[in-house]
Amino acid sequence: MNQDKNNTTVFVNGKENSIPLNCTINDMLKKLNISNISIAIAVNRNVVPKKEHDTFIIENNSSIEIINAVGGG
Repeated sequence: MNQDKNNTTVFVNGKENSIPLNCTINDMLKKLNISNISIAIAVNRNVVPKKEHDTFIIENNSSIEIINAVGGG
């Protein structure tokens, strides 16, 4: 994927994506049309608490795993 000066490359669940520089987790979720309800997110194998999703800036070449919480019993 070609990276320009306004974007950075990240890997979301193993797939390469381009997001704007200084993008927060919530910004990335909006860009990728992913709801922030019932999910957990790890950036470079570190879980990021939901309360930090609006302030956590994603760095270039970050590996991001998005996991959907599933209820059951």
